[in-house]
Amino acid sequence: MLVFRGSLVDGPGESIEKLSGLSLTDDQWEFIYDNFNARELLLECGSLVEIEEGEFEGGPGQSDTYYRYEADDPEEFKRELAALILEKLEQQL
Repeated sequence: MLVFRGSLVDGPGESIEKLSGLSLTDDQWEFIYDNFNARELLLECGSLVEIEEGEFEGGPGQSDTYYRYEADDPEEFKRELAALILEKLEQQL
């Protein structure tokens, strides 16, 4: 099982580069990060579950929500995320 955490403000605690296992060029990663939200990409993967762990209310502009992400089959999740990223890059062409 794969488990990692993140927040709404900071995003996932693991990079999508590491999670996907893809070796892309800097320009390709720049395209992905400039055009897609990492959390939203993760949530497109059916093999990953996002679980809300809590919220922090510190006043205007200081609130955040914390999440735990779980994948029962890490290899399936890795394949799914990699395929999604490659699909987004193909659409660029």
